[in-house]
Amino acid sequence: MRLETILPLLLLTGIACSTQKISESVTDEKAIREILVQFELAFEKRDASLYAANFTKDAEWENAFGNREKGRENIQKRISGVYQMFQQANQKIKEIRIRFITSDVAVADVDREITGQVNEGNDKTLPKRNVRTTHVFKRTNNSTWKVIVFRVADLRNSQEVK
Repeated sequence: MRLETILPLLLLTGIACSTQKISESVTDEKAIREILVQFELAFEKRDASLYAANFTKDAEWENAFGNREKGRENIQKRISGVYQMFQQANQKIKEIRIRFITSDVAVADVDREITGQVNEGNDKTLPKRNVRTTHVFKRTNNSTWKVIVFRVADLRNSQEVK
């Protein structure tokens, strides 16, 4: 074959592969966003089972207070207790950022504002909190996305730190 014939074929193949990757990326991002919606729904319902269903069996979870759990079952137990502090709380998503590290690993950062949370003794309402949850997603063997690592960080402005 001549170069004039091969070059257009190579370009078309490259464009087709690129389009497929973009399409897969959009589909994967949509799937991850749907899981983030499920997290919000679980919070609204205070449903620890729904929340935990989005984690891998061996997932790691850590909140802003340094509490850690390993494994979906332990995460579900912890969240059941955590939801007690959020019975009157509301949260509002301010921003979501998703980045694909590989085709099977993605990181989602979700910035939220939380109001109405109470302390562990349920006797004091905490001030408004701005938090960032970081979810590391992994594509499972059946091509669904699950959270393998979850972290929460309090976002504070310089006035709060002083």
